[in-house]
Amino acid sequence: TAEPEVRMVNGKPKKVRKPRTIYSSFQLAALQRRFQNTQYLALPERAELAASLGLTQTQVKIWFQNKRSKLKKIMKNGELPPEHSPSTSDPMACNSPQSPAVWDSQGPQRPHHQPQNIITPTSPFLESASSSWYSTT
Repeated sequence: TAEPEVRMVNGKPKKVRKPRTIYSSFQLAALQRRFQNTQYLALPERAELAASLGLTQTQVKIWFQNKRSKLKKIMKNGELPPEHSPSTSDPMACNSPQSPAVWDSQGPQRPHHQPQNIITPTSPFLESASSSWYSTT
């Protein structure tokens, strides 16, 4: 691992950043296609994709990280990303209104780790059942 190049700016040391990667339209199309199939790449898949596109594995890894982050931000804002919205040229596209997302934040919030059918100690049913349980024995 080589030491990053350091330059003095206003008397303070500052790391020199690599220039921003400019992807060709072919590389972007291939990355987009692969992202639509899977949002996470295993190491061998990343190596294969990077080699086939003439990119480094780090460039592919960062592109996927940035794309997942952007998708998460779009979904959080309630928007549908362009690659997931039906287009008029898509023969499989449906003209019916879009159904609400299952993960919509407007719905009731429940902890993901606790199933609904478990009775918690704060339940009135449990308190009355446990007190009657102990009083009959």
